[in-house]
Amino acid sequence: MIAIPEAAASIAEQPAPVIILDTCSLLDVFRWVDSEREPRASADEIRAASLLLRGAASSPVSFHLVVPELVEVEYGRKARNLEDSFQGWIRDHDKCGGWFAEAAPWIGIALQEPLRIEPLRISEKCHELADKLLEKAIVLSRDVACLNRAIGRLIGKSPPCHLRDEVKDAINLEQALELSRRLGLIGSSPGRVFISSNTRDFGDAKRRSRLHPDIERDFQEAGLEYFTSLAAALGSLQSRKGLQRSTESHAE
Repeated sequence: MIAIPEAAASIAEQPAPVIILDTCSLLDVFRWVDSEREPRASADEIRAASLLLRGAASSPVSFHLVVPELVEVEYGRKARNLEDSFQGWIRDHDKCGGWFAEAAPWIGIALQEPLRIEPLRISEKCHELADKLLEKAIVLSRDVACLNRAIGRLIGKSPPCHLRDEVKDAINLEQALELSRRLGLIGSSPGRVFISSNTRDFGDAKRRSRLHPDIERDFQEAGLEYFTSLAAALGSLQSRKGLQRSTESHAE
């Protein structure tokens, strides 16, 4: 865990895009969404997580991963239950596959023996991938000025506190903005992004993939971009000159 000024100085020593992760972006890698009856992360999101990890582990780094202090805490509290839920979906998938194979011949359909997914440990491996992303991330320590600004958002019912009386997301946001501002002041600007799939609190009510209008200016002034997924952020960063070749070479 490191203070924001020291984190900015450390990042500036190895210029590379900075990716600040919210808790949900890590948990989504192995989250099963019961209401939608499907995993939260697409296959492309898993690919992006893998490429980001490889880029963060390369020498020199292709990406700096950063998380606010509370992300590490919340991730640890929620991860196990989410993996269990994901694993439950995989068990249900195997049961359905077995039923199809047994019933199909009696209605004139020939099916091969279904592949059982549970022994492949997919939910566990996806959890491990998110764990490794967190392990590679710089963890920002508590900052009094950021905390005070977050409390101001809560009192003023400003995004991301406009729908719920909860200050956690505001603290994460203020730390992300402060780090980005400091990096801009010292001339570190290969790209700075904040990723959160929490579009209810951060997004525009009419178009969730866009920032809420009340915090859009904060992001612009800090030189910080907002994305709702790892894949979207990676795609944007790769489209910039020279980065795609570097990132893909680390994946080979």
